[in-house]
Amino acid sequence: MERWEYCCLRIFDPFKDQAVAKVNELGLEGWEMVNLSGFSALGFTFYSAAYFKRRLP
Repeated sequence: MERWEYCCLRIFDPFKDQAVAKVNELGLEGWEMVNLSGFSALGFTFYSAAYFKRRLP
């Protein structure tokens, strides 16, 4: 049976460039992005959350 580990990265608008670098870094470490969700209220996006998984050895 396959086993997985999971990771969540919060992305705040002012730090998008840093987030792209972190997402690329996670990809090189074997993480696969499986979902990207935005969290907002009253029409304002507070942050996004990127969810990743990778297979355990």
